[in-house]
Amino acid sequence: QFNGPQGMAFKDGTLYIADTYGHRLRTADLTTRKVTSLIGNGQRGPILSPKPISTDKAELASPWDLAFYPDETQLIIANAGTHQLLAYDLEKSEVRAFAGNGREYIDDGPLPFNSLSQPSGLSVVNGKLYFVDSETSSLRVIDGAHNSIKTLIGTGLFDFGLKDGTGKDALLQHAIGLDAAADYILLADSYNHALRQYDIKTGKVTTLIGTGEEGRIRGNFSQSRLSEPNDVVITPSGRTYIVDTNNHQVVYFENGQNTLSVLEIDYPGKTIAYVKAENLPNLSEKSNLVITKESPVIDLEILNNLKVNDLAPSYLALFNEDKKHIQTYEVKDLQSGTLLLPDINPAKTYTLQGTVYVCEELKSDLCEIKSVSIPVTFSEKSANLLKI
Repeated sequence: QFNGPQGMAFKDGTLYIADTYGHRLRTADLTTRKVTSLIGNGQRGPILSPKPISTDKAELASPWDLAFYPDETQLIIANAGTHQLLAYDLEKSEVRAFAGNGREYIDDGPLPFNSLSQPSGLSVVNGKLYFVDSETSSLRVIDGAHNSIKTLIGTGLFDFGLKDGTGKDALLQHAIGLDAAADYILLADSYNHALRQYDIKTGKVTTLIGTGEEGRIRGNFSQSRLSEPNDVVITPSGRTYIVDTNNHQVVYFENGQNTLSVLEIDYPGKTIAYVKAENLPNLSEKSNLVITKESPVIDLEILNNLKVNDLAPSYLALFNEDKKHIQTYEVKDLQSGTLLLPDINPAKTYTLQGTVYVCEELKSDLCEIKSVSIPVTFSEKSANLLKI
């Protein structure tokens, strides 16, 4: 059993796991299928010193992410609870403070006599260890050759925002995850609901996805929205994945393309498949929906003072003319009363289809099951109200 695991690292058939709320470093042997605790006893530990101690005596505090650095004999642990990075020597079974004196601040300088603020995501490239320091909304780097920390973005505990620019002129807001490529770093800028990019050579920060407002729109980067993304992974295959945490999805884009898509995962027992049906029972609306390009939304009205039941599998799905599934609106979206359309072709006709469970205020009261199958077109004059 685990308790809120976050980051992982992999080596020689073994998965190293930061068991965050269990305050442990653990391994999962993928051959024997055995899980072992290497560091920690389940209790939140104190600030560690630079002096190595054996792993059986060490305690962790909310370990958040892991990365091998500078080589695979040493595992760096983002020990967020004590505002430190720890170094675990795999050969000696010892752990020590690698960076951070335990003070929550943003001091740079020689290791380990500097200050961190809830270090979270870690990523290694070109012999350097990059990390996001969440409480100071900062991106920082450890240069092993100079044995020091340098802050690239961020200035303090109360300095945050959504601002592009160069170096410390740019602002993040509680970024949690990152991944570094040879020339750039992608940042899951969590509280800005955004994906940001840092150019390693120029120090310039740009926003790829997001406006600061959370949402659940897929399609062109300029219109796509995220909700508190917690991590990002750049793969050698040319695809980048984003953990869109509050939307409960993994989304992705192909490198060089500016289109965001949802990762569809098939697994044994999966029952939801959004396929356009030829017939649906209890159709509640038969008129067309007409949307304007300037306001690509559908307003949803639940009749008779009923509400969408949050315990039932309500959904509406959008399909194109070829019956291809484009977008799904689930319970949370339906309860909001506003359905945002993705980036679609206004010259085409689409179909909005699905089933909604609406009930009286008390969960024990009367419920109705209503289905929808409506053409969606674009025009200068809007008729975008859907009544259920």
